[in-house]
Amino acid sequence: MEIIRIEDMSEWTPFAETTSDMLFNPARRYVQDMRIAPYISDAALAVILGFNRESESDKNLELYQFWFDYVRPHAVHSIFLYMAETHGYNHAPNGFVKFTDNNNTSEAINFEERTDLVRTYERKRNEYLSRMKGEFGDKKGVFDNFFYALDADKYCNKQPQAAGITAIGSVNNSALQRGRKFRL
Repeated sequence: MEIIRIEDMSEWTPFAETTSDMLFNPARRYVQDMRIAPYISDAALAVILGFNRESESDKNLELYQFWFDYVRPHAVHSIFLYMAETHGYNHAPNGFVKFTDNNNTSEAINFEERTDLVRTYERKRNEYLSRMKGEFGDKKGVFDNFFYALDADKYCNKQPQAAGITAIGSVNNSALQRGRKFRL
């Protein structure tokens, strides 16, 4: 099973199901690997990808319900944003367009319209991410009596510190440390 199918997109977003696989598949793969796996673990993702959507026994599993209710909507919004942000950077004849009259003629949206579109769906994606992380945390990573540990070493967001030195601010930004006394 794929993390989502192209027909899942239109359930939450204005997305054309006729979008080329050449555009959709890289977006889906990126979101699956970089926007979902870090929050639910590689092991949980592997099990989800092994589900059969038509199987009644799979549909009764807690992890399947977690995917259906939390992961799937987050994936849809993340893919939609990926596609919106990369609009114009592909070789497809059509991208996001707006209709200009009743004859169904269209033109590409401008930068400001694309920015508004991205902001709207970023907010929605972040809401679904928050819900997904909350549900995973509430269940403590346990679905169907199996513990899915997060891959903290693989998906670490911490920057390495240079020689144990911790920055306390910038000497060029006086507003950051105003009123605090320290020596350089």
